[in-house]
Amino acid sequence: MRPIPFALAALLLSSCTGTPYQPIGTDMTGGHSFTRMSEDTFRVAFHGNGFTQPKQAADFAMLRAADVCSEHGFRYFTLLSEDDRSSATTIATGSTSHTTGYVTPYGGYSGTTYSTPTTMTAFKPGKGLTIRCFTQPPGGHAGKVYTASSVAAELRTKYKMQG
Repeated sequence: MRPIPFALAALLLSSCTGTPYQPIGTDMTGGHSFTRMSEDTFRVAFHGNGFTQPKQAADFAMLRAADVCSEHGFRYFTLLSEDDRSSATTIATGSTSHTTGYVTPYGGYSGTTYSTPTTMTAFKPGKGLTIRCFTQPPGGHAGKVYTASSVAAELRTKYKMQG
């Protein structure tokens, strides 16, 4: 087993539960974000960390869509588009060394040191959604219409989150 530097080990251990449902920040744990594109259209995204399951990232993007819809006075939304925002990051975890050799009684030394660099790849799932929001169910709409409060309640129950 190769040693992992302390700072990386602390980061990994502190984030083993996956990315919480939180606004995205600068602490590398991921989170959600949104951009208003027009009065009733929004772009929402969720970015997970290396311990987040892809299904959870997709669910949290839908939860963010439902929350953004409700927060802006709408009750219903449809998906206009969705895209994969996943990424993979290679992390250098340091190296290990092994030295062999001998020392002579007269102070001489002969030996060889072997050093092995170590890396690991972290897959970080992400999902982006473009949504259009409505105050009333849209008539004649060909796509699926989601009720924001139902989506939010279902996903908060699934992930045991407070409303």
